[in-house]
Amino acid sequence: MGFFDALLGRTSKASSDTAGVFAVTTAYPVFLDKMDVQPSQKAALAFRPIPSSYYDKAEEEIRDVLHISEKTANTKSSLRKDSFGYQWVLLEDEDFEDLVTAIHMVAETLTGHGFRDQILAAVFGFRKDGKEIHWVYNYKSSKFYPFVPQGNRMRDSAMENRMAGAMKQELPLEKDSEQWFGLWGIPH
Repeated sequence: MGFFDALLGRTSKASSDTAGVFAVTTAYPVFLDKMDVQPSQKAALAFRPIPSSYYDKAEEEIRDVLHISEKTANTKSSLRKDSFGYQWVLLEDEDFEDLVTAIHMVAETLTGHGFRDQILAAVFGFRKDGKEIHWVYNYKSSKFYPFVPQGNRMRDSAMENRMAGAMKQELPLEKDSEQWFGLWGIPH
């Protein structure tokens, strides 16, 4: 399914595979009220690019999606690779729902081109008491989990557990904290 199919509301099985990320929009007010966090107004999507002409076409369509998102919703975007070879789509927007929609559109574009299995995660940024807090959507499990880096590849596990406890009714959470993978070096 391509960008215009998604824009026009056409659905496919692929669509149901990537739509789970929208659960974060209904949880957003709870993040702000119950957890007393501030949005960073940033989000990102990580995926592993594949050297092929098929991927080149998908990347071209992703750039088109991001260009349209910038024109219609003022969502700023950039693409960067990390040291592990993952491509990151970095987004910035004051409207949280615009961030989620842009993430979903990029994931749908990748899925429509046959690269669903290459999508690693979507990351939504928040801050509390000077700490970065990330809510990660793992596309493999279709579950969310908190990630609170603490510097020098350490994590604030206590805060992650408090965040997960506060959100267990709001989000499809990964129950096994062993599966809460640290996404170190998220490009900014």
